[in-house]
Amino acid sequence: MLLLSTFDDLLHLENDWNSLLTKSETNTIFLTHEWITNWWKCFGQDKELFVLLVRHGQKILGIAPLMIAPSKVFIAKLKRIQFIGTPHSDYCDFIVGEQKEAVLEALYEYLIQRKKRWNEINLVNVPGTSSTLLLSRKILKKLRARFNMLSADECPSISLSSEAVQQIQKKRDIIRHCKYLSERGELTFSNVKDVGQASGLLGTLFQQHLKIFQTKGISSSFSDAKWKRLLLSLINELLPKGRIDLWALIFKKEPIAIVYGFKHDKKYLTYCQSYDPQYSRYGPGMILFKHFIDQYFQAGLDEVDFGRGGELYKHRFSNKRVYNFDIRVEKSYIHYLLVNIYFKTKEIVMKDRRLAGLISEYKSKLQYENRSFTQQSNRTKCEILAPGGSQGTV
Repeated sequence: MLLLSTFDDLLHLENDWNSLLTKSETNTIFLTHEWITNWWKCFGQDKELFVLLVRHGQKILGIAPLMIAPSKVFIAKLKRIQFIGTPHSDYCDFIVGEQKEAVLEALYEYLIQRKKRWNEINLVNVPGTSSTLLLSRKILKKLRARFNMLSADECPSISLSSEAVQQIQKKRDIIRHCKYLSERGELTFSNVKDVGQASGLLGTLFQQHLKIFQTKGISSSFSDAKWKRLLLSLINELLPKGRIDLWALIFKKEPIAIVYGFKHDKKYLTYCQSYDPQYSRYGPGMILFKHFIDQYFQAGLDEVDFGRGGELYKHRFSNKRVYNFDIRVEKSYIHYLLVNIYFKTKEIVMKDRRLAGLISEYKSKLQYENRSFTQQSNRTKCEILAPGGSQGTV
């Protein structure tokens, strides 16, 4: 077992890392060396690298892309072992080729023997199709660890076939909206390949996304500058390699819907999208989805993955869905019981889609209000009494 704890160590692994990933059961863009290193540059400042390599001689059999992240529960400060990329990676897993059970057992034994380094192990978004779940249950029971395996997000997708694509092409409301816009101006589709143009289009996506969520009184993820920096840095690295596709629906020479996604392992994953709110009644995002689904079918891709989350628009196109699972290992028995109660309750609630949607919207609204309050407080702190007794602002 080899522990990598410095970013330089991580950088030197690119070829071996991506080579092993092609042989791994969960082969996703979120486990590529490019995603891991770019994410770390943007979000790793307060975290500790804890990447584990399982080797046989000089051959790498497995990689655990882990980190130790600080967290806080009430007044208690905790250290969590998590997958690098949490919470921004839609799919996470260990990277293992052959001898998977033996590799996972070695990894878990190493982690359990070093309980002084962590308060809990929280491995989220492991695909339900991965054998990591069954093997982890078997190994953790053997090690007598206190663990829970909990259902997380659903992940809709469409397996591309002539029948599935034909059904989408026949959707009447999309056809009607497309016709309406076409009669009132030039309507075109753009798949941007130039890094400069893509960066500019991504800026428009940010603006549209912020505008959509502001009108709803909900916080947009793009309020975080680090999040925007990550997507821009990925464009610089992955677009020239053909691993990112940025699509736009152009109406009267202006983008009215944009989708940012990844091409990997004969799949396209839609990662974030936006639309111009003034055209929302015409479903510009749906028009764009319909177009690129057909394009990917013609190009021979196997699947379009809509990523985490059960939003209704995804179900309009999907013919397949899987669920992610979280693996949690607790050091404290009391914490184990509390976590078990909380997540079992959450699992019951999340089965009611309407209730889950309302809770999600309420949480986002609270975040938006808290951010607005913080910004207002910061402005108030900047108000000072200017010379001569008048109010001034710094």
